[in-house]
Amino acid sequence: MRAYSVLMLAGLVSMVTLGVLLSASPITAQSITADVELVPEVFNLHRADAYGGVITAYVSNLTEDGMLYDVDDINISTVGLYYENQLITMAIRAAIENDVLIVKFDAPQVASYIWTNIAYHMGSIPPQADYTLPLTVTGELNNDGQLFAGSDTIKIILQTATI
Repeated sequence: MRAYSVLMLAGLVSMVTLGVLLSASPITAQSITADVELVPEVFNLHRADAYGGVITAYVSNLTEDGMLYDVDDINISTVGLYYENQLITMAIRAAIENDVLIVKFDAPQVASYIWTNIAYHMGSIPPQADYTLPLTVTGELNNDGQLFAGSDTIKIILQTATI
């Protein structure tokens, strides 16, 4: 009986120790900074499809400690649009022109995220109010999986169409 209790206690201590280790935050590498410009600068939640159905991010000047990285090295399948470290949507298409990565994100999906997680959940966007929303574009480089990140803000408005 005593041996059983000792084994049970050792097992319990092991499980608790493993649980603490697994719940610890992962160590994240310092990310490469990027210049990001989001278009449109003003996003009407009632007309998300008016922008060709997309929000465009222009990503350039990937740097870390004075070292410049090429946008050609970005793994497009890893590029996402985030709000406060929460993924809103992944890139739906991308192109490179003149050392600038041009990434398209689904605007109706962004509007849905804002309505669901910010406007209603937080009660922070009253009707017809202007609200500035910081968004971050992140992704990985092909060669070594290093992360890049850059942010910009868009103004959120609620304006119904007038006839």
